[in-house]
Amino acid sequence: MLLKIIIDNIKKGDILSIMVKIPDDNHGKIVNGEVIKENIIKDVRFIAEGAATAGAILVKAGVDPNTIVSAHLRGAHPGGTATIRDILILILKQSIMIYLFLMLVLFLKHLQ
Repeated sequence: MLLKIIIDNIKKGDILSIMVKIPDDNHGKIVNGEVIKENIIKDVRFIAEGAATAGAILVKAGVDPNTIVSAHLRGAHPGGTATIRDILILILKQSIMIYLFLMLVLFLKHLQ
């Protein structure tokens, strides 16, 4: 009952949030259009350190530590799923294939 009263009386200005962003390793993949990116130990360590730092900042700002909550992890910009190198290689391969196809078409037309 008390929690409901508190929640019902929370105003937008009563909420203070911090997003923790970490540098992640260059690994991951796209399978059937879905991003597959798992957290490695280093990622988990950075997230834990970031969450602890964010919590300390919130407490210093006057937030009651018992009211601090965390959302689930979100991979906003997962690294390693489409590196510039991989994309450039794919584009170059496709461009070369198109060029070779066009050269073949022109060559065959010339033979006629």
